[in-house]
This record gives sequence, C-alpha cells and structure tokens, in this order.
Amino acid sequence: MNKSNKMIKNIFLIFICTFTLISCSKSEEANKPLLNKNSPIENIFFSEMYVGENVNDAILEIGTSSISSVDLRGYKVNFYDRKNLTYSYQFNNETINKSNLIVFANLDASYDDDSSIIIDLPNNYIAGMYYVELVDTDGLIIDSLGTKGFDITYLDSGSLVRLNEANISTHGFDKLNFIKVHDSKKKYLGNLDAPLTKEEILNGPSLDIKRYQKNEFAKGDTPLGGYVEVSVSSLGDGDTTYFNYPDCGLVKGRYSTRYLMIDTPEISHGPNSKIQEEPWGQKAKKFNNDKLKNASSILIQSNLGSSLKETYNRLLGYVWYTNDPNKSITSYRLLNFELVKEGLAEFSLHERYDTMKSNDVSYFDYLDYVNEIARRNIIKIHGEIDPNFNYE
Repeated sequence: MNKSNKMIKNIFLIFICTFTLISCSKSEEANKPLLNKNSPIENIFFSEMYVGENVNDAILEIGTSSISSVDLRGYKVNFYDRKNLTYSYQFNNETINKSNLIVFANLDASYDDDSSIIIDLPNNYIAGMYYVELVDTDGLIIDSLGTKGFDITYLDSGSLVRLNEANISTHGFDKLNFIKVHDSKKKYLGNLDAPLTKEEILNGPSLDIKRYQKNEFAKGDTPLGGYVEVSVSSLGDGDTTYFNYPDCGLVKGRYSTRYLMIDTPEISHGPNSKIQEEPWGQKAKKFNNDKLKNASSILIQSNLGSSLKETYNRLLGYVWYTNDPNKSITSYRLLNFELVKEGLAEFSLHERYDTMKSNDVSYFDYLDYVNEIARRNIIKIHGEIDPNFNYE
C-alpha cells in the first residue's frame, strides 16, 4: 500500500471511530434518567410525614391544591436508603384532589381514613431520615423530602406538617415549608391543615395557661414545667440574669438563671476579665436588659423532663415577659425565642427539648425555625447585618 492510500485509510478510520464515539455518547445521554431536574407540575406535593414511637408506625402523605381530580398515572414515589434506591411505587389509576389525598403507610402503621387512598408498603420504607422523591412520567422531580445521599434525621418521633402557605411543589426539600408537631400528631393527617401559619410561628410560642398553670415550677430538683413570677435582682449579659424567686421548695431567693436553648456572644466583665469580648455581645446584652427593664411582669418557666440547674448552681428556664399592666397571659413573649429571631443568639442543638409546647409545636421547633431564617439571611451574629431585612 502506497503512502497516500495508507493516509486515506487512517483518516477514514479516525472518522469512523469519532462518529461511533459521538453516537454512543448521544445514545448514553438519551438514556440517562432525568432525575435532579424540576418538573413543571406545581400543585402536587408531600403534605405530611408522620412517624410514631418507632419507624414501623410511619405514614407519608401526598396532597394537592387542586379542587378537581389530578390523574397520577405513571408518576412514581422513590424511597432511598442513603444513596441507594430501595423501593419505587408507580401509580396506576389513582387520582388525587384537595379532599382526597394519597397516603403511604408502613405495615404497622395504624391509620383509617375514608377520604384518603391508603397504600400499604411491603416493608418499612418510610424512615423519616432518608430521601424520598415524587417524580412525573418523564422522571422529573415534583417534590422531595430530605437530602439524597445523607441520612439526616429531619423528623424525630412526630409529624412534619406542611404549612398552608407552602402548598405548592418546590421540587426539593425546604425545612421552612414545614413545621414539626409532637402532640395530637395524627389529627393533621388526611387534610391540608397545619397547626400554625408562618406569621404565627414568627410571633413565637404563647404561654399555654391550660397546659402549664396547674404544674408546679419544680418539686425538689425536678422541673415540672410550671412557671413563677420573678423580679430582676441584677441584670447580666444576653442570656443570663439574676432573678428573685418566690418559695418554690428548694428554689427561693436570688438565683442566676441561664436561658434555655440559646447562647449569646460573650461580653467582657472588666479590664481584668479573662473572657474575650465577642461581636454582638453588647447588643445582645442591651436587647435582653431593655426587655426586662421595661417589663411589667416576668415569668420563669422550667422545662419538664430536663435539668433544673446547670453548673455553678444556675437555674435553667424560659424567660417570659409582658409590658401589659394587666398581665394578660396571652401578652407574654418568650425572650429566648426573640433573641434567636433577632440574630443575637445561637440556637443550641446540644439537647432536644420536646416536652414544652404551644399549639402542638415545641418551643424547640419555634426557635429552630427562626434560627434557620436568621442563618440564611446572615443576620447579625450569623455574618453581617442586613438593615432592610424583615420576616414577611
């Protein structure tokens, strides 16, 4: 073969190989699943996930904002265990509307509702910690719960209930679209009701007189969730104050009180102080002290089921205050919550407190919600202050 013919042959072979590679590449691209892309569907969403005392008693609910029926034929719900797809349910002839929801239930889940379509899962695929997604007929994501590849417990024993304002597909999981419920949990299944609006969450918990007035503040060293009226003995920093307590058994007189679930920046206590001043420490102190100085009444509430005191004999509690001279119980505001909402306190995840509730939602989850907003918007201690930020 002469040199010219050999060159032509090599060029032809290169062309064939290149064409084959391009064709294979296009074929592989065409066969790739379309997951992680968003579906145009916006009126179907995960409306609730309930987990009882154990993972066997778990329910996943799908809702819609549509009054008329929506055909789910060909749609799938995919259940994952970390990165692996463990089970996929494909809808056949099921339809859904605003008053007729879809409910997936683990085998041991007890749920009976004539207005919902109940689908029993063969194994306990609903865990409240792994990723779940709803996809359309093209494999595009309509909605999801959790984060693929991570086994984060975004739902402890209780319910994750979607807010009424968030009844629209978001094509991904956003914890701010939900609130956690740890009391009367199943009453929110089978409907699109939520215990609170977003505005009510941002206003913070209210002091439930029916629930806690009958409780003692403490019995010995055991906190019982009750509350007592106190006066300020001496003001401290952002999360610690000396209060004068009435006779509560072992608690009487002047006590330093540490605010539960929060941690404000440190302040220096003089030229010889070993504590280094931290940014926003003085602002947190001023916010806290101003609220207490202007209050017509201050209540301290203990946390049922946890410790009454911490190190240095300091009491632990929730600080409620009001400016109402009549001391209406509905006028009290939770100072622990307000410090977190203002971006002046870190929300402590050291221990989960689920025993104290307002409107079926724990104080913990109120603080967790506004802390997430403050963190995302880089308010004060989370970065730089945004003077134009508001929670609306």
